[in-house]
Amino acid sequence: MAETLRVQLQLESLSPLAFGARRGTASSFVDTLDYIPGSSLRGAVAARFLREIANADDERFRKIFIEGDALFANLYPVSDTEISQDGDQKEISISRVLPSTAYACKAYKEKHGVKDILMRAAALKLMEPESNATLLDEILLCSRCHQAAHRLVGFYEKPLSRPSAYDIVEVNKRYLTHVGINRKKQAAERGFLFAQQVINEARREDGSDRFMPQLFSGELIVAKTQAEFLTGKLLAEGTELRMGESRTRGLGRVRVKQRNLATADTVEKVKERIVKFNQRFSTHDLSSTDRRFIVLTLQSDAVLTDEFMRPKTSLGASDIQSALDGEPGAELMTPTALRLVYANAGTRLAQTWNVASGYPKPDDITIRTGSVFLFEVTEGRVEDMAAPLTALQECGVGKRRSEGFGRVSICDSFHLEVENLWLAI
Repeated sequence: MAETLRVQLQLESLSPLAFGARRGTASSFVDTLDYIPGSSLRGAVAARFLREIANADDERFRKIFIEGDALFANLYPVSDTEISQDGDQKEISISRVLPSTAYACKAYKEKHGVKDILMRAAALKLMEPESNATLLDEILLCSRCHQAAHRLVGFYEKPLSRPSAYDIVEVNKRYLTHVGINRKKQAAERGFLFAQQVINEARREDGSDRFMPQLFSGELIVAKTQAEFLTGKLLAEGTELRMGESRTRGLGRVRVKQRNLATADTVEKVKERIVKFNQRFSTHDLSSTDRRFIVLTLQSDAVLTDEFMRPKTSLGASDIQSALDGEPGAELMTPTALRLVYANAGTRLAQTWNVASGYPKPDDITIRTGSVFLFEVTEGRVEDMAAPLTALQECGVGKRRSEGFGRVSICDSFHLEVENLWLAI
């Protein structure tokens, strides 16, 4: 992709939303995802283009939706409604997925908060077996009450008014029940009842009886040549879109509340986070003091395959090098220079639809969002890798990146700031 810009996008729900977690399941209860998938956002914007602007032969359509000049993103729920204003620059609250190394006390989550086990778990992997008994207890048990800890799944945000705080974002859902119709009698079918889970269109404000629209936010990566058209025309403030399932029943209506251009991470910022991570990690990893590491955290599901097109369940140096093909510094990302030493990852089956054709897309086994990968870097190469790793945050890894798959962050601030317990408010 050519020179790019980041577009912060915030949508508000006007009706319940449903994004099927599994397609074709033999069940009377159909669950939904907790967020707006990038593929659904991309399909809704493409449908609006074809309906209101031009046909598929238009060059702008080809650039944005076929050649990949716009990388759409998953939009995650947010609760912070404030908009930060710094001169002419606005900033929208962006929520993120809790990494797979986020753990909470199973008995007293609200009181004992959340911890990030990455550094202790990686140290456990790198150290000698006889040295790891106490580390294992720290990982599996709550530091305050010593009861069992478990992985915390969901979303978090850093409120603009309290940038040093972390808040967990709750997603409110409910079931809409329906009665099956007998097509011959045109009446309710006896014994045929099914329920569809949806994301509520509104949420109750904390400490009051007032209801607020459910908000979703994320960052799109757009080629500089297409940014003005995308933000000023396709995603202008007040634009209504339809997405997800059961649109003919009134579901899936959203409106663009805010959108603005944002600055991406600079090489200096990424380098600073890498240095800070290694300083923190050196206090945990006692196996060696001169080893250097970087950590990659998936901000969305990643579709990776090997040379035989089989799905991969882990991220490797070859995947990073392939994603950076043509970028300066890609040649540094070799398996010998970038060695995976610890992974905390899972998989998920991604099932999506092609709205234009009306047929489902092929299923993909993905590496689950929030997965964490720690790489050891050859001595002296960390500084040189900062630039290509910064580019990796913009282009992502794997396939279907234009639909929001494959987003990564380098030495995410979560791993730097949530080393100790923080209270879930």
